[in-house]
Amino acid sequence: MTDPITDPITAGSSGCDKCAERENVVVGEPQRRRLREVCLSCGMPVLINDRYTIARKLSGNRHTNADVFVVFDRQDIHVQKILKVLTNQEPHVLKMFKIEQIILTELDHPGIPKSRDAFEILGPNALAPNVSASDHQFVPCIVMEKIQGETLQDYINHHGCIDETLAIDWMNQLTKILGYVHSQKLFHRDIKPTNIMLRDDGSLALIDFGTSRHITQTIVNGGTNTVIFSYGYTAPEQLIGKAEIRSDFYALGRTFLHLLMGELPSEWKTFSPKVVMSNPFLKLLKELSEDEAKHRPRNAQAILKRLRSIQNAPRNQRLKILGLTFVGGMVCGSIIMTPLLKKVDWEQLSQDLFPAPTCDNVMNDHISCGEEMLITSMKEGRSVPDKKEEGIRLMREGKYLEAREAFKEAFLQERDPETLIYLNNAKINADATLRKDKVTIAAVVPIGRAEAKSRAMAILRGIAQAQNDAVNKLKRGIEVVIVDDYNRPDRSAAVAKVFTKRRGILAGVGHSSSDALISALPIYKTEKMVFVAPASTSEEFSGAALEANHVFFRSLASNRISAMYINQLLVATLKQKKVAIYYNPDSPYSRSLASAFREVSESSEIKIIDDPMGKFLISNGTFNAKEALAYAHAQGVTAHILIPDAGTSQNGVRNALQFVKENQSKDWIIAGDSLAGMPDYLSNENGPFASKMIFAAAWDVSDDRNSPLIKFWSDSLMNQDNPVDWRTLTSYNATWILATALNDSAVRSRVRLQEKLSEPTFKADSLGVELRFRERSGEVANPNITLTTIAKCGDRYITVNFRKPVCPNSTPNPNLNPP
Repeated sequence: MTDPITDPITAGSSGCDKCAERENVVVGEPQRRRLREVCLSCGMPVLINDRYTIARKLSGNRHTNADVFVVFDRQDIHVQKILKVLTNQEPHVLKMFKIEQIILTELDHPGIPKSRDAFEILGPNALAPNVSASDHQFVPCIVMEKIQGETLQDYINHHGCIDETLAIDWMNQLTKILGYVHSQKLFHRDIKPTNIMLRDDGSLALIDFGTSRHITQTIVNGGTNTVIFSYGYTAPEQLIGKAEIRSDFYALGRTFLHLLMGELPSEWKTFSPKVVMSNPFLKLLKELSEDEAKHRPRNAQAILKRLRSIQNAPRNQRLKILGLTFVGGMVCGSIIMTPLLKKVDWEQLSQDLFPAPTCDNVMNDHISCGEEMLITSMKEGRSVPDKKEEGIRLMREGKYLEAREAFKEAFLQERDPETLIYLNNAKINADATLRKDKVTIAAVVPIGRAEAKSRAMAILRGIAQAQNDAVNKLKRGIEVVIVDDYNRPDRSAAVAKVFTKRRGILAGVGHSSSDALISALPIYKTEKMVFVAPASTSEEFSGAALEANHVFFRSLASNRISAMYINQLLVATLKQKKVAIYYNPDSPYSRSLASAFREVSESSEIKIIDDPMGKFLISNGTFNAKEALAYAHAQGVTAHILIPDAGTSQNGVRNALQFVKENQSKDWIIAGDSLAGMPDYLSNENGPFASKMIFAAAWDVSDDRNSPLIKFWSDSLMNQDNPVDWRTLTSYNATWILATALNDSAVRSRVRLQEKLSEPTFKADSLGVELRFRERSGEVANPNITLTTIAKCGDRYITVNFRKPVCPNSTPNPNLNPP
């Protein structure tokens, strides 16, 4: 065993491994070469294990768990070798290092470096005081063949990306190496350009078997293995510990895409190839990069057969198939293409070649199919059911049957819409019939923003119930991905850029406000993703709904319809002549409704009071309800229209509530749908001040207290009288519109879905109401606006229909009659 005091590897800063002049350890002519035992530069010993002399430490060594040295072997001093020394003694790292020792000793292939020796040296703790010999730490070492050459990463760094001919040659070599590795019941698990060496003679070698492992019976039977991750190259199943031989093929395909493009996976935003590739080779690369292992080639022999077929096809025939011609020599970054090449949709080709997984196991990305919890509490003071946490863990592991049962129990404990969505996702993936024809949509809601969470829950309940009905009544596998947009325009755009790249997601539903949707809509247009909005009423979307091949649809009326209802209410029923509008000019929703009301009121008797001093800007931090009310009264106003933003600011909703309390139920207050359904106004504390308040929205629970929505979500444990609001209905309708279209088995692409919804005959029967769109438009053909007010029924305050004010289970109350 090497003495730690004189060991140049473990002796710390005084060891020869820190010496910059170690090249002097070899002396003499090649014919009479000998090794020095002491470095002439620093005087430290350089002999390891009485056999190996350190020449140098490899610069740019990427290993975080080991140091790698070039050494000379006293028994063969004419050949340099590689010494790999473990520096991380964590158990799992030590285990993988020893596995590499065994594997490199067992394998015998020209494309794999051969292990030449293995031994242990004393670790640095041997120098510590009071350390007995029995407590000495031993550091394992491997000596292996040194491959003369460079990695493929170094190659493209120096020479640029490769062409198809070289790619086919290299893939042939690597596939044969993998075939041998797999035949030994092993798989590599970390194939990438930095782990492939190009020898000086042009042959390739696969290195770094520290992550390899045997294909044990445990894994074959569905067990898991240690997760090895290299960004951009690791197969989806490997991320959850389910690696198999086809995981190596995924990494192989991604590696060659890197070599052909000359860009790291982190830089793959659009597919901008630097070389022309034939269609058969593109198809092979796409199959190798498929998210599901079953869609990749089944073994190395299948890949080799495909490569032979590609090689045997005449070059000009392959280019003709691709539809490309080119002139002259072609090098990376310097290509002469015909005008036909410009017609190729590289963006689409990029998404076909590098499809982002529809569902992944990435945590904290605010996008989840069931692998992470976005709703951590339904009600303050209540803990998340253990079964929900268990179900999420099982989803990450791909154990869908067990996850389904866990979510089923969790939903019985707490009627959480996120739990129901994950329950149905698990059910779809556990059922072969549902899974075979599965389609996926995104539910975009502001879960992470406190000011908008109640809106998020209302929307998510509608989506979850519609999905549940689609799965259980239509027998259609409608998978839902939940996306948290935080109800903030910048966040909405950011998450839209991410999930729209997942080509398996055909459409989206949600955004709790026009404010959030407006920044994301251009991305939906670019990605040709249909989006059905259940809460975005801004007139600024009307143009988007009328565009040719529009992707924007909505399941409720626009602000212009609401403005017409409010105007008619003020003129014909309330007999008001002067009104003040309290709004947020920075909010597309608030600004739009205020503008629409002004327009429809131009031809009526209503006069809208101007606000030159900005006292009516309701979302300002300096808004003063008392001063605003006094100013309005001084102008003769006795009716007020409250249009705060839909929770995108911290002050809007709160200032509106202060205004209602300041009014003391003296003047009429008309509120837009941003306040409809908000529970704050129904509390015993605030209810007395809201008796002259009227809400204009798409629906209210008072319209139908026997609605399937109310019955489904009532939860006695949570003591919720009305767990749903108008957003629940419009979200249910939006989701059911998509479910109806996707029930047609021919609709399995974004483009086909847009065409289906745009058909003049398209309709969806949602909860007994026929939903359809106006011809050549994404606007609903039969919109509805409900006017409701707040009344005391028994010992509590509830919303009732303003036109027919009736308390539940009672006859009309004369005290609730409208004027």
